[in-house]
Amino acid sequence: MTTRTTSSRTGAASAAAWIILAVLLLFSIAAPLNQFKVPPIMPLLMDALGLSVSGAGLLMSVYAVTGLILALPAGFILQRVGFRVTGLIAGGSIVLGGILGALSQSTGSLLASRVIEGAGTSFMAVLAPALIAQWFAASKRGTAMGIWSAWVPLGTAATLIVAPPLAQAAGWRAVWWLGVIYALVVTVLYLVVARPAPQVAAGGPDGAPDGSPAFADAVRITSRDVLRNRNIWLLSVAFAAFNAAAIASGTYLPTFLSTQRGIRLRRQRCWRPFPRSSRSSPRRAAASCRTGSGPARSPTLSALRLLLCSCR
Repeated sequence: MTTRTTSSRTGAASAAAWIILAVLLLFSIAAPLNQFKVPPIMPLLMDALGLSVSGAGLLMSVYAVTGLILALPAGFILQRVGFRVTGLIAGGSIVLGGILGALSQSTGSLLASRVIEGAGTSFMAVLAPALIAQWFAASKRGTAMGIWSAWVPLGTAATLIVAPPLAQAAGWRAVWWLGVIYALVVTVLYLVVARPAPQVAAGGPDGAPDGSPAFADAVRITSRDVLRNRNIWLLSVAFAAFNAAAIASGTYLPTFLSTQRGIRLRRQRCWRPFPRSSRSSPRRAAASCRTGSGPARSPTLSALRLLLCSCR
């Protein structure tokens, strides 16, 4: 009887883990959906607000710089306030920034709204991996992280597809309102569904009770130990290289195609690489988890490939 009860609880916990992962993915998509709403309609924003190309690029730059500045503080805040409050900060910042942006009447207020949205994205990027690590055992964590890592390509592809026709039909503010509505809905969904894993809520990591050797070892891993981890810094540099190439080219590509190649915004297909990326992410993450060395190399190779392609 005890074995059957334990098996039932394990199955329920496993099902809950996958449900939370699905909600996390939908929740996280709100960040790139709002972050990358600028590039596909940048020419329209330039005309509406009287912006230069560099001025319009600032709408992406301030977003990214805010995320860079808040990355470490967001991790410390998550440790202090927990998943629900951090999720509220993440989703609430994106919603608030989107509303302020949709109502803005000047470039300055629009830039300020992008800073607020960027803050939400930095919290989102810290929150989801931490919650996944709680709910999934090491053997499944790579696959789960791979599925969640599709949040950026899916959100980016969605906004690249939807934003141009919506902005041309209803104005650029309609794109902002769409981002606000989506972010609000998934934030509420996250707050309803998300919760710490049962073993963590009970006081021990990975099922270890308070006072056990496993729990004591986990407690001894401090923030200072994490910051001294060489591999974490190498992975951060590799990921920064990837983003420098990807975001820089992605920001101006639609404008280049529109102004220099005469391809109308609605007819551009800048979104095509992203579905492939989202499909390959779970396989690559699972493979890197098995080999142990993949996570540090994969972003570097991707960054180098993208840099070479962008220079052709």
